[in-house]
Amino acid sequence: NIKGAPGVWCFFGWLVFFLVFWLYTKWTHPAELCDAPTPIDSPISMRLSLFCKIVALCVFGICIFLDLASTLLQVSPKKRYLSSLVLCANTISFTVYAAMIWEIFPPWKDMDGGPLEWLHVFQWCFTTPCAIVILSSLGAPMEDKYIPDWRLTLKVCIYDELMCIAGFFGFLYPSGPISWLAVSVSCVFYFLTMQGIH
Repeated sequence: NIKGAPGVWCFFGWLVFFLVFWLYTKWTHPAELCDAPTPIDSPISMRLSLFCKIVALCVFGICIFLDLASTLLQVSPKKRYLSSLVLCANTISFTVYAAMIWEIFPPWKDMDGGPLEWLHVFQWCFTTPCAIVILSSLGAPMEDKYIPDWRLTLKVCIYDELMCIAGFFGFLYPSGPISWLAVSVSCVFYFLTMQGIH
């Protein structure tokens, strides 16, 4: 029973967005972002990187199984609500790591011509708001309403998204004044996010 489990519907909404984005990059293949040079790494470090991604994929897979069981079998409505959000975050992470392992997206490059690890930022833009909503729910007893202060929670989620977006520009421009500005702005929104959470 997935009634009262918004995380399940959130994941399917995210999956549609992810597939549309994947089709866009597959069909358009924007030259200014794609065709990144292959990183010059030793075969050992490349294998270790792949191994770490596979381990992360397995860990998220185990978590998905546990979260799914908790979402479907939980008696408490609030615990089912929270389990579904954890399920959403772990399933998004699992999908992103699977996309990295099978390299379904063309490699992107930053403004200096180096490889751009953008999928991690894409993942964080969707999983960290889930974590913030979960933390907001845990601040109240299980018998109370799910989110004690929706306005504050939404404000913290917006700060979090702005932090991720500014951080992405820091990745996109790895050197120069734009990089420093983007990292500084990202740090400001990070402190605002932490302040809102506490």
